[in-house]
Formats: sequence, C-alpha cells, structure tokens
Amino acid sequence: FLVKGAAANANFVDLGSNIGLYSQPMAKAGPKGKTISIDANPLMAARLKFNATASGLSNIHMVSAAVSDTNGQGSLVIRKDDVAIVAVEEVEGGKIPIRTLSAILSELGVKTIHGLKIDIEGHEDKALVPFLMNAAKTQLPKRIVIEHPEPDADYPGCAEAFAKLNYTLVGRSRNNSFYELAS
Repeated sequence: FLVKGAAANANFVDLGSNIGLYSQPMAKAGPKGKTISIDANPLMAARLKFNATASGLSNIHMVSAAVSDTNGQGSLVIRKDDVAIVAVEEVEGGKIPIRTLSAILSELGVKTIHGLKIDIEGHEDKALVPFLMNAAKTQLPKRIVIEHPEPDADYPGCAEAFAKLNYTLVGRSRNNSFYELAS
C-alpha cells in the first residue's frame, strides 16, 4: 500500500521503524529518494543500520530519536518485556532526544512524502497531528499506515486531522489502518 505508485525519487517516513520491516521495502521502492527511519530505541536503530547496510540500501537515513509535539528529552519504557516494544516518557534529564517530525524533515531536506508509516505505542497523536496540521500541502504524505489502538478505531487526534485534511480510510488490517490523501 505505501509504495504503490511511488516514483524512483519518492521519499518515505517510518516512525517507529524498529528493525526496518517497512523501511527496507520503502527504500527499495524509492531508490533515488530518501527513506527516513526514526526510532527512539538505540538497539533497534543499530539493528536497522546493520540491516540497511547488509541489504545495500544507502538511501535509508536513520534518526535515533523519539517524535512528539515539542523538542526535548525522554526515557524509554519497555513494554511486554520486549526490547522492541518501547514507549517514550517525556521527562527532564532523559537520555533519549525528542524531536518534532517537522524539525527532522527540515534538517534532512525532505519536502515531499509519498508514504508514511507510524507505530509509536500510543504517542501517535502527539507526534503526527502537529506535523499534519502545520505542514505545507505539498509535504502531506500521499499514503499513511497507522497502527490502530482498537480494531475499528484510530487515535482520536489523528482521525480528526485525517478528516480535516481529506484523507480517506481505504482499509484496515488486524493492526493497522490505511489512509490515502484525496487529490
């Protein structure tokens, strides 16, 4: 879904990239574009860097940070006794950098996004809504895959932003919702 119709120079964003299950196919779909892979967990970032190198994908740009509505610091909270499932707790003195998506994309010179995947353990509203509501229309992702908190519901802030910006829900899987920006 995310790579459908992608040009060779398409840019992608993977928020909560983990080891690169989404990042790697996106990078292959847009070999002349950039795939921005963002994960707060340093262990996952290291694994993704290894996987990208082993797969010969030089267009994956790994950002080791959490994403929220402000810049700051935080700590990781491991969930379900699984180091791959972490949440960010925004606390002063934390060792994990917290950045806005706008700041990350600006730093990397990304002005267009073909596809965006987000799975950041309940922080979706704080990370994605401010970006969507303040981004230039040309920077809005054409396609979004978002983990949903319940089978037939999305995070309320994201759902409201999708409606305001003319995104259409085109389907759901067991874990994700699929949105497409109306032309």
